[in-house]
Amino acid sequence: DQDKPALLIGGQWVSDNPKAGKRIRGFHLSAFYLPWQTFGDIAAEFLTAKASGQNALKVFTHETLAETFEEKREVLYSNQLADMAQDYTRDNYYLSNREGDKQTIVTVDVQKDHLYYLVREWCNGESALISWGTVVTFDQINEIANNVKALAVLIDSGYGLRTLETYDACHRFKFIPTKGSDRKLNMPFTKSIINPYEGRYEQVLGAEIALLQFDSNLFSTILYEQYIKREMPRVWHIYKNVELPYQQQILSMECINGKWEIKKGSKNNHLWDCEV
Repeated sequence: DQDKPALLIGGQWVSDNPKAGKRIRGFHLSAFYLPWQTFGDIAAEFLTAKASGQNALKVFTHETLAETFEEKREVLYSNQLADMAQDYTRDNYYLSNREGDKQTIVTVDVQKDHLYYLVREWCNGESALISWGTVVTFDQINEIANNVKALAVLIDSGYGLRTLETYDACHRFKFIPTKGSDRKLNMPFTKSIINPYEGRYEQVLGAEIALLQFDSNLFSTILYEQYIKREMPRVWHIYKNVELPYQQQILSMECINGKWEIKKGSKNNHLWDCEV
């Protein structure tokens, strides 16, 4: 910063538009030329804009950098899913011959009148889809978890109309409630102890459960970059001839300038949420 005044004084204007008329003068100036604004100020402004979302980043690019804003888009394609398909079928275990501890995890996305569930096996950072589907009750989720001998059931508690019902099920069946955050967290995830019965008529002592809140955008990026996009060796598997609704929901997402969102025209992304 202390060298900026001398650099500005010693600079030379260079024409870079040969098509400009002889009497036309155009200037392309960013905030880096301002003698009263430090490089640190601009860096801080960029970080604030980046954390505030796409529109703020676009304004920063136009007004501070004096540059054209270009969207960076990551889209999932059907051939990526095809490449993940392995020679095993639904309800079978693909990683059974791997060395190391093997665990099964059930994840659940809560909707108004049904529950999406997804079952995956894990072994040393490698994962294979076993099954997915929809059920109506949490008792059915518990039955599925028992049948696959699940290490844990992670269940979305963010559906407002069913939050208390979800907490009841977590207390009853020892599920782990989770809640994705659309805003950037200081940590990838946080753990807090809550009592879902506190302040309710049917107050229950000793009913504390651990709520996991996570940065959903960060974990979506991890899923895509470190698992789905990775080619050799592949560590994220699905069974062959996986059903069309699964494909449609996984392919429903796209990342625009670092922000994951559902594509225009797509209706459901519940299984993507389960995978995340």
